Amino acid sequence: MAGRVVTPVVDYFTAQNFEQYCQLLAGQFPVFEAVRQQYGYPPMWQRPNSFESILRIILEQQVSLASARTAYEKLKAILPEVTATAFLELNDDELRQSYFSKQKIRYSRLLAQEIVDGQLILENLPLLHTEEIMGRLTQIVGIGEWTASIYCIICCQKINLLPLGDVALVNSMKNLFQLPASSDKADLLNQVQQFTQYKTIAAYWLWWHYIQQKKLAFY
Repeated sequence: MAGRVVTPVVDYFTAQNFEQYCQLLAGQFPVFEAVRQQYGYPPMWQRPNSFESILRIILEQQVSLASARTAYEKLKAILPEVTATAFLELNDDELRQSYFSKQKIRYSRLLAQEIVDGQLILENLPLLHTEEIMGRLTQIVGIGEWTASIYCIICCQKINLLPLGDVALVNSMKNLFQLPASSDKADLLNQVQQFTQYKTIAAYWLWWHYIQQKKLAFY
């Protein structure tokens, strides 16, 4: 008998209940149970709530994780402590040597300046509802829904997000749930709604399946 998904009391998950939520979804969706039997539970990927973490997500926009990691490691070589203040001291040449594109230099500096000016206080964001965090971050040029969603998931552990702008998630969902390749956004949203308040947990299952199938490394 399929397990019953219980609506969480809070809008975030923790290291203590993450596997329990994974079990609940695996109980309701046989495809996730099949992933568990083959690969085990997904890791609870998370990063600190910091400028450095959002900067890494910006680097990951529209490129492979491997490419983003190379750029991040280049940056760390010249800036071991990646703070907003220290980042603003780097010039264009230093950032280009770290594989920052012209656009990402601009986006990253705008983010850093908001933090330095006290307009964006990262410590306060996890206390807000997901929609409020998304609304605040997407006011910053260069931070769209995908970037804000990934921040909410891996830095704030918000539980009810599955970003359909993430190609890996969409491809994994089409694969596991045998959705037509031509499925439009309405079809995908229909599928996502079945995950009720556990959309982020479903995203972890989908990422885990994609990573294992492609033999990738997530960091």
